[in-house]
Amino acid sequence: MIAHSSANGQTSRTGGAIVLEHVDPVAVGFTDDNSEGMRLLVRCATHLVEQSLDPSEVTLVVTGDFVQSVRDRTLSQYHRENYDADRGTGQAFAKTMTLNDGSTAVLLSAQGFAAAQSGDQETIEIMARTAAHESMHVAMNQAGEGLQEYSDRPAARQNFLAAADTVVSEYRAEAGVYELDPPYDGQGWDLIEVLDDLQQRLIAADDAYQVSLDVEALRMAVGTWAVIAWRLFGYVAAEVNAESRSIPDAWRTSPTWIDMVGGRWDKLQLLLAAVPSGRVRADRSVLNHAIEQIADLFDEWLQFLG
Repeated sequence: MIAHSSANGQTSRTGGAIVLEHVDPVAVGFTDDNSEGMRLLVRCATHLVEQSLDPSEVTLVVTGDFVQSVRDRTLSQYHRENYDADRGTGQAFAKTMTLNDGSTAVLLSAQGFAAAQSGDQETIEIMARTAAHESMHVAMNQAGEGLQEYSDRPAARQNFLAAADTVVSEYRAEAGVYELDPPYDGQGWDLIEVLDDLQQRLIAADDAYQVSLDVEALRMAVGTWAVIAWRLFGYVAAEVNAESRSIPDAWRTSPTWIDMVGGRWDKLQLLLAAVPSGRVRADRSVLNHAIEQIADLFDEWLQFLG
């Protein structure tokens, strides 16, 4: 449990529980109050306490088996059986989950805390920044601004709306990180690398389809990898919007960009700029308007990709 004190020293907010799963506390430094691992833990938990609307309803989970800890908390059988940490050009190591009882669990991989023990400053900053990002998701979820259900919409439209909702959520979380004082640096995503990975994943999905003729498997693969790429586009949009700058000219003139993005980046960036950061409470109609427009864009984008 982490307590956050106000400027005059009076305790103002207290966070929920801190839980360890599949990890030796000694390995991550949690048995020594002065260790790098413990200092990082306090820093991560403090972000959750500061940004959450109700910190007492948030549990921070540090896990040595990130995938298993996510699966253990997943209600959907399909996602429980198929969830993995592969994110194309990287690996997932953090996730915010709303549980059955309405409370929130924020899962962080123990690997980062173990690396902190060796004084790896880059990893320490990445982990603290990640906790800040997840704290924005907590605030949005607790405010009723989290991901929505679209089961009443046509099946194809559901997928594009869910994808757009995810990207809006990720954009807002990242935008909130840039508003912190002091703000964190950007993550240095290379969207050409992201697009190259997406292209290879789509080729592999098509190759598998030519063998299996499984249309549903093809649809799932294409949708999954497209959303992973679009999420990263959302991260970069948050960075360039926060810094009032453009993406590198080298991206725009790259054959990969021309073949896979074209002018869609400018429209996506503009649509995302219309929604507030995760630190600001948003009118649902504003979010829904952006989600509908971005869903239209993603629909057209996938048709463009063929």
